[in-house]
Amino acid sequence: MLITKPGKIIMLKQHNLILVWLCLFAAVAKSQYNSEFLNYESTGRSVSLNADYEVGSNGIQNAMMNKFLFGGHIDKKMKDNALNRMHGYNQLGINLNYDLSLFVKGTSKFDFLIGVKNQEILNATYTKDFYQLVLYGNKPFLDKTANFSGTNINALRFQELKFGVIMHQVDSTAKIGISVSFLKGEQLFYIKANENSSLYTNADGTELIFNSNFNMAISDTGTKKNIWSFNGIGASADIFFETPYKSRIGRQSVLTVNANNIGFIHWSEKVCNTAVILF
Repeated sequence: MLITKPGKIIMLKQHNLILVWLCLFAAVAKSQYNSEFLNYESTGRSVSLNADYEVGSNGIQNAMMNKFLFGGHIDKKMKDNALNRMHGYNQLGINLNYDLSLFVKGTSKFDFLIGVKNQEILNATYTKDFYQLVLYGNKPFLDKTANFSGTNINALRFQELKFGVIMHQVDSTAKIGISVSFLKGEQLFYIKANENSSLYTNADGTELIFNSNFNMAISDTGTKKNIWSFNGIGASADIFFETPYKSRIGRQSVLTVNANNIGFIHWSEKVCNTAVILF
């Protein structure tokens, strides 16, 4: 038996400015961001085809994340290990991109970068209760309320045309890379559970009370999703810096600083809805 409180559904059409996600994971084994600039050390002036992905979470361990992404059995021990690491709020991030990049000759101190890239980004914040409900069902919540407030999922796919420059003889050894990209938004899905979003299960599991208060934004579901879909436009910038240095123990090391996808996508009014759903 499902009981919902009386409420309303409000659908609003509006422009949406969605900041392109700036990669900041709590647990990442090795960063591949700005791979064009990172690879320049070994490739120099060249044409390259790249594909890479990033996965990070402060709650779900790598072994379990690989099961989600590539398939396989997730046993109770694996679920329990992740549950024991959970905080009240947890983060998850996934990025998949593939690109074609070309470094062309500039001068003796810098070269030019031209590239095209497809990016798929998902980032989420979720409560411990949300994780437990999805992985264990509502049995642990008999005569209890599972809290969803603050849980959100943001997934988007977009393409970019990139122009940049890398200065490879800054102070004789350091490198600085800067690029600017024009973005084409293809697909957007965003949902956020606001305050008081919850699910109550009574003691014998025969009654559920679902309180929901959500914001949602999605690209047009009536159009075919492919790389040619044009549902938004925007711009972004990447910044790269690398310099060698000698550590305190005398070991030669390299300091690398990366910031990428600093920008926005302006999603088209006709293909983007914002919905507030109250039950």
